[in-house]
Amino acid sequence: MGPFNQPYLALIDGVVSQAQSLGMSVIIDAHQYGRRRQNGVVHIIGQSSAVTAQHYAHMWRWLANRYKRRPLIYGLCNEPHDQDKTVLVNVQNAAIAAIRAAGSRQLVLASGSAWSGANSWVSSGNAQAMLGIRDPANNYAFDVHQYLDSTNSGTSATCVAKPGCRLDAFTPWARQNRKRGFLGEFGGGPNSGCNVEVEELLSHIRNPIGVKVG
Repeated sequence: MGPFNQPYLALIDGVVSQAQSLGMSVIIDAHQYGRRRQNGVVHIIGQSSAVTAQHYAHMWRWLANRYKRRPLIYGLCNEPHDQDKTVLVNVQNAAIAAIRAAGSRQLVLASGSAWSGANSWVSSGNAQAMLGIRDPANNYAFDVHQYLDSTNSGTSATCVAKPGCRLDAFTPWARQNRKRGFLGEFGGGPNSGCNVEVEELLSHIRNPIGVKVG
């Protein structure tokens, strides 16, 4: 609930201003895996009295007040994992409500648990839990990530064949429930085999009967 670090905030301002001058948008992404380190202790946001949903909502409301007229997208939570999905939904809903209360109507990106993996969207339980996300402005999308190696983690330079199929769990769910998807992270190793598989993934996204992206 304290003040923002002003030198760091100035760096964000500079990036946003440059993007605006180029006709681009910036995603401000809370890149913390659903966690916050406080006095050396890692707390899952919303599951600890040290870092509550109210603390998190306060941060997002402050940011929304500062950037509500700038070319910005709000990425609420990068790759949350190993946490209560109901709490995660409630934390993100509180952040969305705070952003809208500040008068900001920009796109908001919500994330599922289990690292928000597209391939595991159904098996992880995100398909059911994330239907609880609520946005008064109805301008949100689900940020999913998909890497093309055998563990879906991006830790290997070797890609597996037909990775576009890994979006098959998320795409029908989004289409059926009239939700938007945003493929916020994807990639493969620096080699010709992975180049083929990245193109396969992008072809899946371009498919006109697929999920509406972005």
